[in-house]
Amino acid sequence: IEDHSTCPYLMRAVDWFQDEDWGCIVMKRYETTLERRCQESFTVAELSLWAYQLAVALDELHRLGIIHCNVEPCNILV
Repeated sequence: IEDHSTCPYLMRAVDWFQDEDWGCIVMKRYETTLERRCQESFTVAELSLWAYQLAVALDELHRLGIIHCNVEPCNILV
């Protein structure tokens, strides 16, 4: 992804590795997920911004031929 995208809403990989059955991408740890953030109050403007950023990021992944198979609030960093 890093070599093919400048999308500011995609995380950058720190490292990656693969064995016979699995591929793993290592990324920087972030503390706040959408799931945690939804337990607090937020504005419609914040929600609109997050939705826009997510749509742009997913569009970029799809443009690169990548499908994120687990899009859910605990996997979205805000």
